[in-house]
Amino acid sequence: MWVQPTPPRIAAQQARRRRRGRRKLVAGTALLQEVHADLLGGWSPERIAGRLKPMHPDEPTERVSHETIYNYIYNYIYAQPRGELRKTLIAALRQAHKKRLARAGHGPARASAR
Repeated sequence: MWVQPTPPRIAAQQARRRRRGRRKLVAGTALLQEVHADLLGGWSPERIAGRLKPMHPDEPTERVSHETIYNYIYNYIYAQPRGELRKTLIAALRQAHKKRLARAGHGPARASAR
């Protein structure tokens, strides 16, 4: 018996559904409210994830990785077209790079002391 192949678009959707696990940062949960409050308080996703581990050592459902927080922020930002919450979440992410010193020979010439 010949089986018609599944179109690629439908196969990709089915694969995504099989891969997707239960989401931890869901609207209305205490975990999401805690993460939101920390982000608006100026905490980085790495710091928030690191703080949640010792707070909930026996409850893996109350912990998230920094990657989960970043994914939530970016998905939430792009799901919301405009608004004040979008601006505050983007501002909460640390975007500045560390200051780097010039390497020897590549920086501005110094005046020699003669």
